[in-house]
Amino acid sequence: MGDAEIPHTCLSDDDHRHEIRHYTSHYFGCLREGERKTYLDELSSSDKTKFEGIHERAQQIEQLKARVKLNRADGAKYMDEIATLSKLFRKTKSNRQPESQLYLPHSTAFDLLDPKLLVDPGVDGGVDATTGYGMETSMLFFNDLKPWDHPSFPKTFPNQKIKIHDLLEKSAKNPLMEPCDPDMIRYFHLPHNNMSWVEKIIARHYNEDNPKYDSIYLKPDARSKTQMVLRPELWRGQQHGSQDDAIHARYMRPHCERICINRKSIQTPQDNLILFMPYLHWETGRQRSRFAKIIQEARQQKELKDRVIAEEARVRRIKERSPTKEIKNFVVSQPDEPEELPKLKAERWFVTTSLTSVDQSPGLKRHQILAQILLRAAKLFEIMAWFDVEEMIKANLYENPPLHPRRTLDQFWYWPLTSTEARDRDQVVFRGTSPVKDLMHYPACPQPEHSPECWYHKPCKCIVGCQQCSEDVRKRPSVVMVDQLWLWILDGNTIITSFPRRWARYNWDPSGVHKSLRVRLKGLRQGEIRSVYDLALIIIDQCSKVFFSRSLTADRQPPVTDIFSNAIGDVNVKQSAAYEKFWRLARDFSLEERGKRRDILKLERRVLDINEEGKLLREISDIKDELHIMKHVKEKEQYVLEEFEMQVGRILKPITELPEMEKEKLQGQSRFGRIDTNQTKKVVSTIAPEQAQWTLDCIPYYQNNIAHQPADINGLYDSAEHVGQAIESLLSLKQQQASLIETRESIRQTQETVRQGQAIMAFTIITVLFLPLSFLSSVFGMNALDYPNGLTSFKTQLSIMFPISLALTIISCVLAFSKVTRAFLFYVLSVSWCWVITKLPFYVAWKEIGYNSRYFKYEQKVKRTKMKEAALQRQRDKVLQRRHAEV
Repeated sequence: MGDAEIPHTCLSDDDHRHEIRHYTSHYFGCLREGERKTYLDELSSSDKTKFEGIHERAQQIEQLKARVKLNRADGAKYMDEIATLSKLFRKTKSNRQPESQLYLPHSTAFDLLDPKLLVDPGVDGGVDATTGYGMETSMLFFNDLKPWDHPSFPKTFPNQKIKIHDLLEKSAKNPLMEPCDPDMIRYFHLPHNNMSWVEKIIARHYNEDNPKYDSIYLKPDARSKTQMVLRPELWRGQQHGSQDDAIHARYMRPHCERICINRKSIQTPQDNLILFMPYLHWETGRQRSRFAKIIQEARQQKELKDRVIAEEARVRRIKERSPTKEIKNFVVSQPDEPEELPKLKAERWFVTTSLTSVDQSPGLKRHQILAQILLRAAKLFEIMAWFDVEEMIKANLYENPPLHPRRTLDQFWYWPLTSTEARDRDQVVFRGTSPVKDLMHYPACPQPEHSPECWYHKPCKCIVGCQQCSEDVRKRPSVVMVDQLWLWILDGNTIITSFPRRWARYNWDPSGVHKSLRVRLKGLRQGEIRSVYDLALIIIDQCSKVFFSRSLTADRQPPVTDIFSNAIGDVNVKQSAAYEKFWRLARDFSLEERGKRRDILKLERRVLDINEEGKLLREISDIKDELHIMKHVKEKEQYVLEEFEMQVGRILKPITELPEMEKEKLQGQSRFGRIDTNQTKKVVSTIAPEQAQWTLDCIPYYQNNIAHQPADINGLYDSAEHVGQAIESLLSLKQQQASLIETRESIRQTQETVRQGQAIMAFTIITVLFLPLSFLSSVFGMNALDYPNGLTSFKTQLSIMFPISLALTIISCVLAFSKVTRAFLFYVLSVSWCWVITKLPFYVAWKEIGYNSRYFKYEQKVKRTKMKEAALQRQRDKVLQRRHAEV
């Protein structure tokens, strides 16, 4: 099966051929009520185990529905409308099926539920607002290097879970607070990067109180083990981003370091580790958009709360400053109600049908009622799936310490930006997993098919089986995310991790990191995990490779490499077409130059147009930018793993370097060859030498895995770089073509100028010839007394005019065309003028006076300033005199 092929499965209108991947969805979604019991009875014993927990799951769903109904008005509205429509659906005349064959339940279980089930254990008044929110955390145990099931909890390895509220609570039943056998490995996972949960769970591990902080610094009390693990330089001081920065600016700086919990000397080596590492994952565009809106609402509520607190503090300060003075007519100015949140742009792939009131008309058709039921059920499912996570985000987003929400690829890289909404919707993966707008069918569009108001709405003309509609429905726009792995190794036998799962609590998530990790641990070979460090390596490896796994298409995980490859290929095809177009236009332009065409101006505009190439260059630049960010994340993963190797090597190499006699002596202290730290000062870990050597040998294998993961990204980046260079070469060719066109135009203009100059020269020569003649004829035409009776023979006039005109013409031509003559004349005139000036006393007198342009400008400025000051002084004196007169 290819990466992009998604088989039909449960909740699909197509036959999924009994390919059941999510048994809860199959039980409740594919089986009618009357078929469920019979279906379970006919299953074999091995298949029945797959449906374990169905009733428990149903009870959890009903509890969640009850909490939603109590806390969400819109959820209660949808439930009531679904119940009303269900009754109306059963009364329709066209419904001939018995009630046992209906998919719809006969009644909601809300009325039949025990009210005690609506409250989490140990919490008064509903969902715990500070800890669990009904969420669960996974627990994995290894005893004697084999998977082990905790007897106090249901289910088996690796599916044992405990509510987060119970894990963070001080209780003897808390498995984290139980004594840990030296031969046991424990693993606890938190489903969100909540710093408050981490501090509490580490305090529970050491059976201590929660650490107290003053800002990011620990309060100067006696240092406990929890405080040593959560020292500022290892914990809060590693957080990037402040309260003034955007929410997505929060992250823990990637690093790995050993932790010393010795309260007397922090230089004493220990086998405790802390690790922060970013890794790539994905999320659907709809869930990302919804939680972006939730975070925006939380931010506005925080700003409103801060304004109220600031106003109250201002009033309190005013009262404290004037305790005896009564403040009259003072009213605390409450800030205005926050404006309606800006609605995010509606997702084009989601049908936004308005939910009107339930139509109980007897003429309502059965399929219309069913459509309304399904639409409301979908909205109700969204509310239920996101209810607990929404409440947790709103409550912990601005707490101290805060929650770190998931970040998109652009939020990770462009964290100074306030919003990356537009950039997120322009991701290559988002565009590659979204339906193509120009090919989408809109049967409900009111506009005609070829209407200019709705040019891309093409109604579907297929009665059944439209391939385009089927493909569009199955597409799910997705975005690339950058999540964080927080990992602690405590006391050499306990691992605590915290990394987020995909949003929406009840989504079946086979591509989730922890889900795939549990599947991997379930299929481990005997002896593959020999120490807590082996388990940590598997966790790191799983986080780094889950995004690029080609075996998780069951959850419609986007095939990232294929999407980027297709995007680069599309740009490459367009770039090749642009090259062909350019050469065709260049050929046509060349033919036009030879006089075979007449539309040269049109061809010039088409040749010099770079809009298409600019769009291609921007698109390939975006692809390269995203690939560069992904390469950066993989480089951080390699850096953290190298740090992990160095720190683990410092812990385990002393064990492998012990003398053989000492190894044999110490291995006898435990069945599994573990070394007691109290018996030797050289060894700082409770691990056998063979197991230490196994871990050290495994680290290069995992390093090699992570080092080879960016190979596809590097290949794609090289391809994008090649295409980008081709586009830049095309733009360079167009620039050169434009330069050639400009050069040709310059040559043409120069030739035209030369021709015009020659014509002007001819006119100038003619003018020079006839100008003296014209002048002399004007002279002889004057009525002067000096002429003899004004009568002169024509021969006499010509004998005077032509010689003079010829002499002037010759002198003018010599001056115009002879540089030597002009230089000689300039030399004679300049030397003569200088001789005259220097011989007269005026030049010397002028120099002695020293007047120049700067002097006159300065004197002008000084005199103008003095005159203005004198005028102002006169005005002031008049004012003073007037005032004295009035007195």
